[in-house]
Parts: sequence; C-alpha cells; structure tokens
Amino acid sequence: MKTLASLMAERRAAMAGRAPPRRGPRRLPRQAEPESQRLLYLRLLRPLLRDAHAILKAELRPVLEGVRAEDAQRTDASPDGGFGRPGPTVEARAAVRRAAKQWLAEVPTPKLLRLAGVVAGKVSDFQRAQFRRVFKEGFSVDVLAAEPHLRPLVDAFTRDNVALIQSMASSYFEEVEAHLVQALTTGARAEQLAEVLQQRYSVSESKAALIANDQVGKLYGSLNKTRQEGLGITHYVWRTARDNRVRPEHVALSGKRIPWDKPPPEGHPGHAVNCRCYADPDVESVLDTL
Repeated sequence: MKTLASLMAERRAAMAGRAPPRRGPRRLPRQAEPESQRLLYLRLLRPLLRDAHAILKAELRPVLEGVRAEDAQRTDASPDGGFGRPGPTVEARAAVRRAAKQWLAEVPTPKLLRLAGVVAGKVSDFQRAQFRRVFKEGFSVDVLAAEPHLRPLVDAFTRDNVALIQSMASSYFEEVEAHLVQALTTGARAEQLAEVLQQRYSVSESKAALIANDQVGKLYGSLNKTRQEGLGITHYVWRTARDNRVRPEHVALSGKRIPWDKPPPEGHPGHAVNCRCYADPDVESVLDTL
C-alpha cells in the first residue's frame, strides 16, 4: 500500500525537470460533516417507527375501547385511581406482544441489512470523497491509489446497526407495555392511555435521531482513521464542530496532536456518543521528510 510520502515522491519524480511542486500546506482543508448522511439514516428509521406505532395502535384499539366504555360509567365522584383493571391489563400485555411479533415479521433482518448497508455505503462514499478532496487540494496527489480495504468496517457497521434498530423497536414495545400496565393498574382513563402511547412514540423518535447521529459519526471517524493510517499518517489534530454543543472535554482537546495508536480517555473523534468532532490528518512528519 502506498503511503502519502511515496505518493508525493512519485509526483516529484514525474515532475523532474519542471518547476518543483509545492510541498503542501501544514494544515489540510477542513473536511465537511456528514450531515446529509445523518438525515438519510433518520429518514429511513422513521417509517419503521411509524409502522410499529400503527401496528400497536391497531392491536390496542379493542383494549382502549373497552376502557373508554368503562370510563363512560364512572361518575364525577369516582377518583381516577379508585380501581385497577386486571382484565384490560392482561389484554394490553397480550396486544403489545402481538404487535411486536407482527412488526418483526414485517421488518425481517434481511430488510434491515439492506437499510443499514445503504447508510454504510453512503457514509463511506462521502468520507472517501472528502478524504480525496482535502489531499488533492493540499498536495495535488490522489490518495485513492492507496485506498485500504474497508469492507470489514462497512460490514461491522451494517451488522451492529441491524441489532440497534431491532433493539430500538423492542425497547419501544417493552416501554409501552410497562407504562400501560402501570396506568391501567392505577385506573387511568382512556385519554391518559392514549397519551402514554404518544409519549413513548416521541421518546422512540428521539432515540432514532440519536442512533442516526451517533452511528454515522462513528463510522465516519473509523473510516477517516483507517484511511489516514493506510497513508502512513501516525498522528492527527483534534478538531471540533465549533459550536456550543461540543463537550467541554472535547473543547479542551481541540488543536491537540494525538497519536492514532494512543487514543485519549474520551476515545478518538466520533467515538463518544453523538460526538461530531473529527481527526484532521497531521502531515507535519510527512512534510519534514520531503
């Protein structure tokens, strides 16, 4: 595999007898953030959640109708928590579990593998284009000639994210079941039960956004690391997203030179949950050998 130094040496040799090529900047152009890839992942996750919510509401409709009928028989003097509902509680548990099985049947693992694979491919292509651009602008060399084997990273992302999506859906059904049972046990009215469903759906939407942001950032960071090391770049400079959402500990790392084989306690950029920092290739050592 060709290193950055060898690629630049080839370029110098090819230009022998002509004006000497520039050595390149001490700092490369900034890489763009994978925002469109994060949004793509979230757009793919949302329909899965909507389907889960729709299936669940359909299964729970008879339970809610039964509770609504009981509510109509209450008098104004009846306290909301005056009685439990063992019958509807059992029915609600069964309905939620039927919904979970139906969702898994309609969203099998092969479908999720394709979804996660699309995201992984888009992130890899974007990071590849960014990597190529910054070195092309900085050194006028095409580093893709030294492209390392990245299939294991993409495959690992795909497998891990199938598990994450399935876990997200399982948590949604389990949390709905737990909150419904608690509400029914205390004699909650039908309107309160409907609120429980909507609240848990909103929580799951937030979890989906977290998965999309976090996982794309992690894959982007891993690809950046592998491509840099493939070029023989041993260190990077920590760069942040430069806004008020950056963790204080990452602000403290900003601008520091860090070896790839010795990550800081927070891990490399993109490792921490929802981290949007990135590793700027440190080309000092390469330039000093030319």
